[in-house]
Amino acid sequence: MALIVLIVALGLTSVYQAVASRQDAITFPPPGKLLDVGGYRLHINCTGQRVDGSPAVVFEGGLGASSIMWSMVQGRIAPYTRACSYDRAGYGWSDPAPQPRTARQIAVELHALLVAAREPPPYILVGHSFGGIIIRMFAVQYPSEASALVLVDARHEDFFRQMPPAFLQVDEANFQKAKVLEVITPLGLTRLAGQVGLLDSFESYLSPLPEKAKAAAIALMIYNTRHWQTAVAERELIEASFDQVRASRLPPDLRVTVLTAANGVEAWQPPDSNIDAQTRNAWVSLQRQLAMLTARSAWVVVANSGHYIQLDRPDAVADAILRAGVVLTF
Repeated sequence: MALIVLIVALGLTSVYQAVASRQDAITFPPPGKLLDVGGYRLHINCTGQRVDGSPAVVFEGGLGASSIMWSMVQGRIAPYTRACSYDRAGYGWSDPAPQPRTARQIAVELHALLVAAREPPPYILVGHSFGGIIIRMFAVQYPSEASALVLVDARHEDFFRQMPPAFLQVDEANFQKAKVLEVITPLGLTRLAGQVGLLDSFESYLSPLPEKAKAAAIALMIYNTRHWQTAVAERELIEASFDQVRASRLPPDLRVTVLTAANGVEAWQPPDSNIDAQTRNAWVSLQRQLAMLTARSAWVVVANSGHYIQLDRPDAVADAILRAGVVLTF
């Protein structure tokens, strides 16, 4: 009897998830365009216009992030040049894709999207966290099209090799939580947990967003079934992505700006944990290595910011982008 009740209950919550997801699609329509890139569609949202041949700015999110996460920066860039945010396959408003979720494949898809959108190079590529790996692969595969990179608290390919074991245990625990969410979100249980306030701490990193953008991010990221499926798929192949970037070399004269959050390492840990010197030094060392990727690299530590610099300090990210080549005097 208890099993029958459970099955019926899960059936009802699954229906609730399906109905609520359809309502989310109505409440939060895509702000940009959905374009076919080979049997599936990707969402791209471009604003602003190029001025005197200035490069377009293309934003690449971290693992599990939609284009909404760049809204506070994109609005600051659009007055100066063309600015494009997009959703990787399976995130936000984009369709899922059948290909493996590696950095090289994602870079190929981004290139196909820019071609379909008729957004010609050159590009300043801006990548947060895992997005930093993706834009590096883009610059390797299309070296004539990338005029500069801005790495926003980006992951280093030796993250799993150089960070302390205790720190990596927390990262693995977060991955396991994502795998649980992949299972329970289609059943409506993630949405129900959010409705009764059980995900408040989980959603807290979205708090800097304006209310409408925050509501869209919660609906399209935290409550979205495809989101967790994609995040898990990317995380399962992250070492393959790291191997791809290890085997590549950026053009030696490419301009690279590395933004490091002053409090970025704390974002990976539980709120009540203490960050020891070994962990902080390891993270800083990896960021320093990123700042030596090319002969034209610069390193900026952003004060008053956690891992999501684009939410905590959108002004600092915009400033770095503009200094990277949109305007010569800013």
